[in-house]
Amino acid sequence: MSIATKLDYLNETKALIKTAIQGKGVTVPDGATFRSYAGKISGIVGVAVEVWNVTNSPMTNPGTGIGGISWKDPVGVQFDHIGIYENGAETAQVTTGTGRWEPPEGEHQFTIKVVFEDGRTSVGYQLPQTTYYNRYDAVLASATVPLAGPLTVTLLFDNYVHAASAAGITIGGIADGVQLLDQPDSRTIRLSLSSKIFVSGESYTINYNAAEGDIELSDGSPLPSISLFPVSNNSSYSPASFVSAEIPANQPSTLVLVMSREISIASAGGFTLSNTSAQIRSVVSEGATIEFELTEPVDAPAVESDIKLSFSGGGAADDFGFAVPAFSNGEVDNYSTNQALTAQSAEVPASDPKLLIVVMTGAVQMTGGAGFSVTGTQPFDLSECPYLTSDGTIKFVLPVEVNATSALAVEYDGSGTLKSAGGDTVHAFTKNVTNNSTSVSIIPGGSEPRNLGIVVLGRNPATAAEVTQVFTSVHKTVAAGLYSNFVEGDSIIPVL
Repeated sequence: MSIATKLDYLNETKALIKTAIQGKGVTVPDGATFRSYAGKISGIVGVAVEVWNVTNSPMTNPGTGIGGISWKDPVGVQFDHIGIYENGAETAQVTTGTGRWEPPEGEHQFTIKVVFEDGRTSVGYQLPQTTYYNRYDAVLASATVPLAGPLTVTLLFDNYVHAASAAGITIGGIADGVQLLDQPDSRTIRLSLSSKIFVSGESYTINYNAAEGDIELSDGSPLPSISLFPVSNNSSYSPASFVSAEIPANQPSTLVLVMSREISIASAGGFTLSNTSAQIRSVVSEGATIEFELTEPVDAPAVESDIKLSFSGGGAADDFGFAVPAFSNGEVDNYSTNQALTAQSAEVPASDPKLLIVVMTGAVQMTGGAGFSVTGTQPFDLSECPYLTSDGTIKFVLPVEVNATSALAVEYDGSGTLKSAGGDTVHAFTKNVTNNSTSVSIIPGGSEPRNLGIVVLGRNPATAAEVTQVFTSVHKTVAAGLYSNFVEGDSIIPVL
């Protein structure tokens, strides 16, 4: 490369540097040397950082920190202050770290510059021509129930407000008092409900009566009334509700209830079961899944089906401390394999025609014969009869002998005290009685005319003794008060 070419290259480079320096707002005199260019460049490096994140609001509420001009100071640069310039003159100085300035009212165009200790400044951040004004009134901009805070509602205003209390504030769509929770900043008021909670999917409105209220603007004047301002309801809360319930196969004395959220139960008295003799005794565990101990085992679905669970309300609260709403007829899945006791056999023995023996499928306990009866040819009410229980056998002493020809069944209607040895209620049953009696001392009741000789003896009397036997049976039947055993047309065939 020739010397002339090198000189042309240097001159071209110098011209480019000059243009770049001038582009930074630095004056470069004609004929400046490379050495002076170096000094200019050094100065530019020191002042090349400007303020950032600038906001320019035409509205200002003086002394409240709302509105006006704000920015972020340069980071990692030592400087004296931030200067506010208009028409080339510095009109205000803002201390380092303040980042905000309240402009005077009127039309202005300001430039924000970084001012160094030696008086040098940055090129500056120029704002657009703006008409500034002061404003003291406030308008409610939003009302929000947050997702994670369904107990509160946040009111955001577009200007300064101050609330001394929640007086005058009501929430449409919920019948509950409102309390002032706090005021995080000069434009935000947070309210809480006195005893209820914002529910997901529900609609609410904010109302404020200025005549009763206690909210002021920055100039001391009252906040105007607000009517039916819609609340943005982001609550995820729903009251605890019935999800499912079951009787486990291997735990027939247990009810497992699943609710839509965690609950705690102070008293299980409000929970009741229907279509089963088992009832809730106590709470074993709490949470979203609740385990109850029952008063007795639930029988298999063939015996106890269509079981329902109801809750009358009271004595239970959710994880927010709010009452669990009442519900009724929640379906209970019955997986129990528990076999209910029933009658295995019943008989009148040949050795004692006044004894009825009922053998159950397991050991039983009872405190009276209520609910028991005998139906058929010779009906009996067993509720007042003497009885004896031994393991699974019940022996009733009948008031009269069972006739050998009587067809009988023993019935239990489930209203008595019959239970298993473990306390499991025995349900209604009917069992035919095996009649082994040989007694003919009582004529069984009838509905059509009969030959009483055949009824008593099973054949026509053939001897005088047999006729006597028939008359003896008639006498005993009358003596026992069983007049209804006779019907019109009953006859005795005499001995020929």
